[in-house]
Amino acid sequence: MKQIEITYEKLMKLHDEFVIGTKKEKKNIEKEIAEFLAKDILEDVKRAYTQIINNWYASYSPSIYDRKETLKDTGKFILNGSKITIYASSDPMNGHRLDNDRLFKLTMLQGYHGGAWHNGTPMYRGPVPSYYMWTRPAEKTFSPARAMANWIKSYQYRPVTKKINKIEEIFRKYYSKYDYFKMFF
Repeated sequence: MKQIEITYEKLMKLHDEFVIGTKKEKKNIEKEIAEFLAKDILEDVKRAYTQIINNWYASYSPSIYDRKETLKDTGKFILNGSKITIYASSDPMNGHRLDNDRLFKLTMLQGYHGGAWHNGTPMYRGPVPSYYMWTRPAEKTFSPARAMANWIKSYQYRPVTKKINKIEEIFRKYYSKYDYFKMFF
């Protein structure tokens, strides 16, 4: 057991210095923790997006068309400090018979596997490779965009226990310069 001899006045002086110092350090600590968590969260977001898109592709095996797998490139994730921006773009979907934006709406937002609107219903055209007539309704499983939004909503309830050690490290880095902190920790 560690034993410390110190006067009450000295202890209070060290305590006051520590309290004033922690107030000064608060913004830096919050910023560093937020940036650490944002990096960690960004990796989780990327993994979730990849898994959702792969599950969407696996939910239907095409017999009417050949896949280009361009949905894998529609999600964009940007980290700026502690801010994560998530957006989707139809730009990578070039090369399809249907224009990018309409295909994006059918696939990412509505969950259809290909197709095009015909008389108010998403339909496939065929036969392969000429695609000259409407063949049957397009297959629908789930919306990858809705699945991602649901994943993001549920993510806030995940435990951060595996991150606690790193957060504690950040606190120690800032607080270890104070004698009061060193005495007790």
